[in-house]
Parts: sequence; structure tokens; C-alpha cells
Amino acid sequence: MDTMHDNASERTLASELIKANQKAEAAETERLRIESERLKQQSEHYQEQVRLMRDQTNVLKDQADRNMEAIATLHDKLDHVDEHMSGHTHETGVRIYRNVEAVIRDEQKKQTTELKNVQKRQSEDFDDSLKRQTDTLTQQMKLLNERINKVEKAVEESNEKDKSALSIIILVGLIANLIVSILLFLGITF
Repeated sequence: MDTMHDNASERTLASELIKANQKAEAAETERLRIESERLKQQSEHYQEQVRLMRDQTNVLKDQADRNMEAIATLHDKLDHVDEHMSGHTHETGVRIYRNVEAVIRDEQKKQTTELKNVQKRQSEDFDDSLKRQTDTLTQQMKLLNERINKVEKAVEESNEKDKSALSIIILVGLIANLIVSILLFLGITF
């Protein structure tokens, strides 16, 4: 009689342990899903920032092109002024040409320096942001690998087919989610 009672108690205890394990795994799965979603949103945010920085760089390049066109126009005008001034005294023409050329050179140097500084600052900001994002993703990947290892360990310890199958499905889902996050971070879309 005691043996039957002990067997029933062991079955009840085993059943409760299985239910507790299933609840814990479900809670961990939900937490991992939420964490994965947060990382995905953060990755999308970083990609948007990178796109904005590229747009700003393109705007600066366009402005530099317009400045170069303006400089070319000024050079053309200088050439025209030089031809027109040839009828005047040579000394006056040379003096005006040199003054205008000096102004253009100074302005060109100033604009070039300003553009280089802006591009340098944006490049540094972009590099810093990209490094921070890469470091964050590396840390997140380490955490996910640790979590995956924990899930794998739990799967190995489990002797029940239902739990093993569920754990394998969860593991496959986590790996797929990690791959998708990495691809999105690299800018590869589906």
C-alpha cells in the first residue's frame, strides 16, 4: 500500500515539476522574445540614424559641388574681366585680377576648410555611433549565446520527448531571430 502511495506521490511530484519547468520555459521564451523585439527595434533605429548621416553627407557633397561650380563661374568671370581689362592699362588690370584672385582663393580656402571640418566631425560622430552600436550588438549576441547555451543545457538534461522537442523549437527560433537581427543590422532586408 505504501509503495502505491509512494508511486502516486512520485508521479504527482514529477507532474508538478514538469508543469513548473514548462511555466519557467514559457516565461523565459516570452522574455527572450521581448528582448529580441527590443533589439530589433534598436537595430532599426540605428539603421535610420546611419541613413540620416548618409543623407547629410550627400547634402554636404552637393553643397561642395555647387561651391565648385560657383568658383568655376567666378574663374570664367575673371577671365572675361581680364579680356575686358586688356584695353585698360596693364597695371590696373593686373592689380584687379590679383585682388579678385586673392579673394577667391581666400574664400575657397575658407569654404574648403569649413567643409572638411564638417565632414570630419560627421565622420567622427558616425564612427563613434557605429562603434557603440557594434559593441552593443556584440554584447547582445554574447547574452543571446549564453541564453542559447542555457536552453541547450536544459534540453540535454531533459529526458522527456515533449520537452526536448519544445526546447529544440525554441532554440531554432532563437537562432533564426539572431540571424534576422544580424542581417537587419547589416542592412540586408527581405
